[in-house]
Amino acid sequence: RVALARALAPSPGLLLLDEPLSALDAKVRQYLRLEIKNLQRQLGVTTIMVTHDQEEALTMADRIILMNNGVIEQEGSPQDLYSKPKTAFSANFIGTTNLFKAKRISDNSLEINGSTLECNENIKDDLLTVTIRPEDIKIAQSDNEKNILKGTIKELEFLGSNIRGHIEVNFESEKANVICNFASEYILNNNIQNNSSISISLQPHALKVVKE
Repeated sequence: RVALARALAPSPGLLLLDEPLSALDAKVRQYLRLEIKNLQRQLGVTTIMVTHDQEEALTMADRIILMNNGVIEQEGSPQDLYSKPKTAFSANFIGTTNLFKAKRISDNSLEINGSTLECNENIKDDLLTVTIRPEDIKIAQSDNEKNILKGTIKELEFLGSNIRGHIEVNFESEKANVICNFASEYILNNNIQNNSSISISLQPHALKVVKE
């Protein structure tokens, strides 16, 4: 706080923060994230903040520039980088995701490990990489849902209101591990446990084609 006050005392036109919260514990970091953001808005000073903490970047930034080996990988709003990653690196660095190698079947369908899935992207390349966030994978409630895959729960991680499931999915040609986020209430009320069989649906709108 003292260092920040000293930096702001001469009313700078630009404020540079280099990992300002890295040495603090989690609770203090959460508090100071809001304090710094509110102070920056009150003073109206343009601020460049360097961080390796993706949560800090997502919660504090109006615009993120994601670097990879000294080169700009992607830039945009936190929402854009999370929901519209352009590369596999962006998708994997910002948040948790699933990445798959795929083959083009048609403009709106692709093949992952021998299983054909619908995708709302306009697919052009024969070989591609696709990503889907854990929260966009749903438990299939009927056979009429799209992109249904069967699997076995290998591990459940309790995260409070959500439970993260690590699913061994039975694609047509081989098995693969898929990460899903489920509502804790649903998992607990239905007595879903490790080694339970489960059917999941990969939402077509959430399958995103990214550059390798």
